[in-house]
Amino acid sequence: MEEKMTIYQVLDRLNLLLGSAKPLPLGNKVLISKEEVTRLLYQLEESIAPEIKEARKLLEKEAAILNESRTQADQMLRAAEEESARKKQEAEKYDRELRAAAEQELSNAQREAKETVSRASQQAQQIETDAQNQHHAILNDANNRANAIVADAQRNADILVSDHEITRRAQYEAEKLYEQTQQECQNYTEQVHMSVGVMVSQVDQAMEEQISQLRSLRQQLNV
Repeated sequence: MEEKMTIYQVLDRLNLLLGSAKPLPLGNKVLISKEEVTRLLYQLEESIAPEIKEARKLLEKEAAILNESRTQADQMLRAAEEESARKKQEAEKYDRELRAAAEQELSNAQREAKETVSRASQQAQQIETDAQNQHHAILNDANNRANAIVADAQRNADILVSDHEITRRAQYEAEKLYEQTQQECQNYTEQVHMSVGVMVSQVDQAMEEQISQLRSLRQQLNV
C-alpha cells in the first residue's frame, strides 16, 4: 500500500518530476509520465480533502462561536438596557421626591417669613402706639400739674396780695415743670424709637437670612 503524502510532499514530487523531464525539440515543452502525474494529482486530492474538511469544521465552529457570542451580546445588551431604564426610572422618582420636598420646604420657609414679618410689624406698631399713649399721658399729667400750680399760685396770690412777682414765679415754675416733662417725653420717645429700630433691624437681619436660605434652596433645585 502506497504511503499517503502531504500537500507539500506532492508539490515537491511534481516539481522534481518537471525538473527531471526530458525537453522536447520544439518549444518550451517537456515529456512527462501521464501515469505519474495522475498518481500525484490523486495524492494531492487525497491530501487536500481532509484539510478542506478540517477547515470546514473550523469555519462551522467559528460560526457557532460567533452566533453564541452574538446571542450573549444581545442578551447582555438587553439586560443593560433594562437595567439602564430601571435606574433612570429610580433616578426620576428620586428627583421628583426631592423636588417635592424642596418645594414644601420652600413653602414652609416663605410662610414662616411672612408670619415673622407680620408679628414684628404688629409688635412694632403696638410699641409705637404704647409710646404715643404714654407720651400723651405724660403731657396731660404735666399740663394738669402745671395748671394746678398756676391755679394754686393764683389763689394764694389772690388771698395774700395781688403780687405780680408771686404769680410770675408760679408761672415760671409751671413752665419749667412743663419743659422738663416735655424733655422726659422726648427722651422716652427717642428710646422707644431706638427700641423699634433695633427690633426692625433684627427682623431685617432674620429676613435676610431666610431669603439667603431660600435662594440657596432655589439654586439647589435648579441644579
